[in-house]
Amino acid sequence: MRIFTHVHPGEGKSTLMLAGYAYLLMLLYYILKPIREALILSEHTAEVRSYSIALQALILIIVVPLYGSFIRGKGADKILAKVSLIIALSLLLFWLLYLFRLPVSIPFYVWLGVINVLLIAQFWAYAADIHTSDEGKRLFAFIVAGAATGALTGAQISNRLFALIGAEGLMLLAAVLLLATIWLPSLVAMPSQKQRGLSHRMPSLKAGFDTFFHSRYLLVIAGFVMLLNCVNTTGEYILAKWVYQYAQQAQDPQVFVGKFYGNYYSWVNLLSMLIQLLLVSRILQWIHVHGAILILPVLAFIGYGVATFFPIFTLFYLIKIAENSVDYSLQNTARHALFLPLNQQQIYEGKTVIDALCWRLGDLLHVGIVVVGFHMFELDYYQFAAVNLTLSLLWIVIALKLAKQHKQLIKDESANHHAKALTAYRDA
Repeated sequence: MRIFTHVHPGEGKSTLMLAGYAYLLMLLYYILKPIREALILSEHTAEVRSYSIALQALILIIVVPLYGSFIRGKGADKILAKVSLIIALSLLLFWLLYLFRLPVSIPFYVWLGVINVLLIAQFWAYAADIHTSDEGKRLFAFIVAGAATGALTGAQISNRLFALIGAEGLMLLAAVLLLATIWLPSLVAMPSQKQRGLSHRMPSLKAGFDTFFHSRYLLVIAGFVMLLNCVNTTGEYILAKWVYQYAQQAQDPQVFVGKFYGNYYSWVNLLSMLIQLLLVSRILQWIHVHGAILILPVLAFIGYGVATFFPIFTLFYLIKIAENSVDYSLQNTARHALFLPLNQQQIYEGKTVIDALCWRLGDLLHVGIVVVGFHMFELDYYQFAAVNLTLSLLWIVIALKLAKQHKQLIKDESANHHAKALTAYRDA
């Protein structure tokens, strides 16, 4: 582990277990993700795919306060196993429905988006809760490397087995893997490093929202996340539009799309894993979290600038691989690390709102772009890329504001720790 990051004595076992947990979660997600794309793009258009993303956001508006109320009453570290069990059972239900050839493409697309956001958000909320800012800056890179390795493995499994066992076989395999994660939270069992009090608060249907709206820092993170997801999802729409066009010329459109996305995610996750293992920890040590969050917006601005003037499928394919690789590695680590200076309530409740609802509000913004751009103005590939170019510039501005606030929070946290240590020394 010391090859990839700085590990202090006593941190190795828990970090390896969390990395293994992240590995399994992303493994099963990337087994299911190409299935999701294959089902919806073989039965519907790229526009219907975007509208399904909007439906996810609408459902999360209802789910987030209910889930937040559940978290407030019990604590996310105690219910991860229960949530995993519920998700595994619902996946088995989709497996049965698909076996009977019932139309599940849109419901499955929406379901996967909702459960992935909630499950992954709570895993990282738990990880942020049990680490200090210094520990997270050092160890998150290795934990995300576990996630990146799982994503690569899952994409490879889906790519190689899709034509052999089909969507139904991969669904069943993913359900079994998810059941295998149920015991992991109790095995990790690390205590919180944050201010206590979350589990003693009464359940409330406003849970998460009141915490979120009372923090300017969380609001800026929300704006950053919304633009991150809007830019990325619009880029995925451009790619899906091209893939849909080529799939119509294939003998079996579903297999074509499934294999394309399996291969696409394999390259994304391979590059992501290499960046994660070799660069992320060093970048965070060099320019810190507030510097790292600026890299992806700048990369997106350059990439979509190139795509605007050179709308070539192969070139855009490479641009998306580069964008997603940095997103899934460096950006993912830095985004989760943004919550490290916060207290327990802000982490669990605020992170749920941001990663579940605000993330999907970025999807709604993307859908608005598709509706206006496709139906009203009939924009072409390069014109949608130009829209992303403009959004990337706004994203850079918000990233600069967020970096400034995060830097100040770290200074305040360091000053508080120093003051407490000084008080303890005087008392002794």
